[in-house]
Amino acid sequence: MFHSLKRQVAHFLFNLILAVIALNAVDAQSVLIPSTTRRDLVFDFAGQNLYISNNTGIVQTFNLATLTFGTSYNLGGSLNGLDIARDNSFLLVAQNTTSGNQGTFHKVALPAGTVTNINYTRASGETGAWDVAIASNGLALVTTQFGGSGSVPLRQIDLASNVITTRADKPMVQQNTHIHRGGDGTRFFFLESNISSGPIFTYSATSNTFGPTTSTNTFLSNVGAAVNRDGSLIAFRTFNSMGSLSTAPSFNYVRSFNGIDGGVAFSATSDTFFGVNTATDQIVAYSTQTFAELFRLNIGEDMPSGSTDFGTGTLVASADGNWLALETPAGIRLFQLSAPFPTPTPTPTPTATPPVTPTPSPGVPLLLPSTTRRDVVFDFAEQNLYITNSTGIVQTFNLSTLTFGTSYNLGGSLNGLDVARDNSFVLVAQGANGPAQGTFQRVDLPSGSITNINYTRQFEAGAWDAGIAENGLALVTTQSAGSGSVPFRQINLTTNAIAVRSDRPSVSQNSQIHRSTDGTRLLVMESGISNGPIFTYSSGSNTFGPTFNTQDFVSNGAVSRNGSLVAYRIFNNPASLRTAPDLNLVRTFPAIDGGVAFDATNDVLYGVNSSTDEIIAYSTQTFAELFRITIGENMPSGITTFGIGPMVASASGHWLALQTPLGIRLFHILAPIPTPTPVVPTPTPTPTASPTPTASATPPATPTPTATATATATATATGTPTATATPTSTPGHLGNISTRLRVETAENVMIGGFIITGTQPKKVIVRAIGPSLTGLGIPGALENPILELYDSSQLVASNDNWMDAPNQQEIIASGVAPTNDFESAILMTLPANNAGYTAIVRGVNQGTGVGTVEAYDLDGTVNSRLANISTRGQVQTGENVMIGGFIVVGSTPSRVVVRAIGPSLSSVPNRLANPTLELRDANAALLQSNDDWMDAPNRQEIIDSTLAPSNDLESAILMTLPANNSAYTAIVRGVNGTTGVALVEVYSLP
Repeated sequence: MFHSLKRQVAHFLFNLILAVIALNAVDAQSVLIPSTTRRDLVFDFAGQNLYISNNTGIVQTFNLATLTFGTSYNLGGSLNGLDIARDNSFLLVAQNTTSGNQGTFHKVALPAGTVTNINYTRASGETGAWDVAIASNGLALVTTQFGGSGSVPLRQIDLASNVITTRADKPMVQQNTHIHRGGDGTRFFFLESNISSGPIFTYSATSNTFGPTTSTNTFLSNVGAAVNRDGSLIAFRTFNSMGSLSTAPSFNYVRSFNGIDGGVAFSATSDTFFGVNTATDQIVAYSTQTFAELFRLNIGEDMPSGSTDFGTGTLVASADGNWLALETPAGIRLFQLSAPFPTPTPTPTPTATPPVTPTPSPGVPLLLPSTTRRDVVFDFAEQNLYITNSTGIVQTFNLSTLTFGTSYNLGGSLNGLDVARDNSFVLVAQGANGPAQGTFQRVDLPSGSITNINYTRQFEAGAWDAGIAENGLALVTTQSAGSGSVPFRQINLTTNAIAVRSDRPSVSQNSQIHRSTDGTRLLVMESGISNGPIFTYSSGSNTFGPTFNTQDFVSNGAVSRNGSLVAYRIFNNPASLRTAPDLNLVRTFPAIDGGVAFDATNDVLYGVNSSTDEIIAYSTQTFAELFRITIGENMPSGITTFGIGPMVASASGHWLALQTPLGIRLFHILAPIPTPTPVVPTPTPTPTASPTPTASATPPATPTPTATATATATATATGTPTATATPTSTPGHLGNISTRLRVETAENVMIGGFIITGTQPKKVIVRAIGPSLTGLGIPGALENPILELYDSSQLVASNDNWMDAPNQQEIIASGVAPTNDFESAILMTLPANNAGYTAIVRGVNQGTGVGTVEAYDLDGTVNSRLANISTRGQVQTGENVMIGGFIVVGSTPSRVVVRAIGPSLSSVPNRLANPTLELRDANAALLQSNDDWMDAPNRQEIIDSTLAPSNDLESAILMTLPANNSAYTAIVRGVNGTTGVALVEVYSLP
């Protein structure tokens, strides 16, 4: 098994590698070891060598003193993880290749190279060895792989006798489980990959026991992780989160580090954490005591985000504290750390002090330029404006000097915040999270000390919003790790104890909280669900008011100074004013299509009008317009939560802060506000909720056409499910409908719908497809879609990853299960009788990209069918136009109307002004096109169908189409490459 270095050089041309290494100081701070076959890395404990396992079966030795290769060991096969004995006497290596019914771990004596095979009998489905870690107690723990997807034994090796056995106290783990060891060998960190629950746990060599297991609710392949030198901290980073620190073994959240999106490691000799920042292509060092940045090392090449198992992104530190090794696309980069470490450089101010006018006049806005701001709040003394940032910073802007004051570095990425009534602290929602916990951070304003108020994640991600009531409680909300409800919690601000409310245990993800000036009333807006529930909280009684469903996604809200009124906007309606807590309608304000706020000292409502780029002030007594303030830049309609559009007022009534495309605009209101004649508003009856709009469908993951100017795309939908047998001589009708579109965020998610006509329930499957589109040559696919299905009044079902669906086997049996585990599917039998259903597709953690929404008819034998399909979304250009697909099933031709709607979406922001429509068959042949429906040759027939568009610029095609599972594609673009929100609709006519 062992060959000398001379023979290895001859066999594997290592002389070439040696020559390159000697000259490869591409960056002054790193040395490049070029290798495309490297797997795992470990430094010895003497600071002399780096050992490298390779998929060619070779363990290489790289001498740190001479920066040349030394002895190499040919173990054969293909190698994975490795570790080294604490006395440097041997290596333990995981062999990927198996023989017969056995796999093996190799014990390689150093420096002699004698190899001892420690074999294990493979369990059912088990394959080669995966990872190893040597503990300080003379044991090694080892993991293996599985031939498909499943669990494998967790084994230990007694290194004195080389006996390998299965652990009785933890007999099984998921395949490809990674093991990370602390510098002193007393603590291991286990990550069970290839399962969506993502279990993690620790091992103590001191007690020879395992700590508690927690679920991270994410796949743990390609994850960065590490254990610090004494085993008290673990570092963790997944593909959808930044690097974080948690305690071991309990996984209590400690800190997140903005920008750390690659490999992580700890110094073995000091309290230092290292993380890769791929935006700057640097390794950043932080103190684990103060969390201050210490220094940066330039990597010397472009680093992709993430960390590949035993590949690019893996970062390890030497036992003597002098070296770092990073696996990069070009090979392995070595960094020598001088002792002592470089002198820390001051943390740069996150946002430069903006140029502002020292003494503003009424109505002349100050601009605080910022692209990272999230939430803003004025203190109660009207001295400061506090600003959270996605960079993890809370900034203080002094309203007297109009300059920035103290900044507080909380790390991670921040969302909502509120300030205590005595201005002693701010409560901040930390958007980043650890593997087991998220946190709300309490920042003492005089001292800057930070207290983490942690919560155990229940399929949740980071914190979202916070509102402080005058009774000493704060209500707080979080984000979902997928899509759905999350626990609704309160914080006792006297004790910092956090608990789930027993009287309101859950709310929709990303729920916003708005506070009245006096703190007696909070408005909770459940923004993560399409029926848009809102309700209030009374701090006096510590109770919640009734819930009102706005029947659309809520985007912004406010509470009047004494809590008697609330204002809100939903994305396709003007601002509304309602009483609290009963939420009876008082008034609507058609001119307001942006943020809203109440004056804190007068009965005044402020609202943004994007048409005139003004803030309009109205009396909440007479509803008369009082005055207008020019914003000073172009404002888009609508609201982006913690982004463009939100507006807040100061406690004294002298200031307004509005988030704009350029940053934050401050308005100083000096003139006295007119006092209107008081009148008692008469509430109007609560309107009856309108039914779900005619459905929206998205394209299948089938070879849906690539839309170009000549539209050569094919309309082929994904295969018709075998459960849909078409009987002889059946009328043609629609089936297997889909739409492909670029999925954005907020109001520009993909919204598809359909109606089921007939009398009998219909078995259907609805899918949200993203990652598998990449294999069809479609660029920019949505990496991780989430799917929600609603009927006319409520959520019917939701799904993130289809493999987690309770009826997973039934989805597989349908023949149309998604091909990627990150895609979503809902299989249900739904009521008919013209029942309307809406499917909403988003990206996990606000991800964007091209996706499809699809509905399949799984039972053609019942007296019901899919009809009247539609999809709404943002029509862009090039590959990102709107592409709808449908199949006409049955044996006789079907008469259909296809429409492209834009201008008549009068209440929808950024609607497509002038859509065009093409209808193509499965061979991409153009059947018919239309720009303005009034120009259609069969205009009268369209009118007679009662489905003529209401705007002359909209498009319609009425045709009789062949059936027999014939596929068709409708492509919607904007005239002259214009963009905007539009609907594509397909109606089946009698």
